[in-house]
Amino acid sequence: MALLDNPEKLKRNQVSNNLVQNWDQNLDDEKSKTFDLLISPIYMESKTFTILGKNNENRIRVYLGLEENLQDGKQVICAFAVGTFSLGDNTGIYEDYPTPIYKLSKVNEDFSGKIEEANASILKWQNWRDGVGEDPTNNVIVRKYIYPICYLLTKYELYEIFDIQGKELAFVSFGIEKSMKLLIQSDPDLSKGGDDEPFIYDYADPCPPMCPDPN
Repeated sequence: MALLDNPEKLKRNQVSNNLVQNWDQNLDDEKSKTFDLLISPIYMESKTFTILGKNNENRIRVYLGLEENLQDGKQVICAFAVGTFSLGDNTGIYEDYPTPIYKLSKVNEDFSGKIEEANASILKWQNWRDGVGEDPTNNVIVRKYIYPICYLLTKYELYEIFDIQGKELAFVSFGIEKSMKLLIQSDPDLSKGGDDEPFIYDYADPCPPMCPDPN
């Protein structure tokens, strides 16, 4: 039996307002440490969703990119979307269709004729994420563990926004999740130093959502 019933009735994959606020705060915290970028408004249009895969069983991948902000001289996060196809039901792997590719600005732009420009923008993000050309400080080193290269959308949320709610635009924003991990290692004494390194594992998944509903 649950200790506290959740009064919120959330739809599939919906995030509660309190959790959104927590993820927003985590992102704000990182802006003083690992995150020195601006974020341009990112949207997906309903017609882009239809073109990239609404009417098939495939999914949509969103790549992050970087471009220069001429006003502030800072790099700005942007995003590009492509359709994908599955390599098989048992693989869980999706490959990208090379075209069409859309830049997710306020008005989505077909970048199929500017693939090199899109790839250069995506590579800039990956280089920033990996700290290429920067001094390897702690803040630079941990970026690749915090910031992903791209996202594979389930399409369920896009059906909800475009088909059920009848919206023409889906707005993309960012937050950072932080959670404590459970680590299991071979010998607690080895963690205190010495010639040998302990074997450390992370085989534990948090409950919930991986565990049965206690109700």
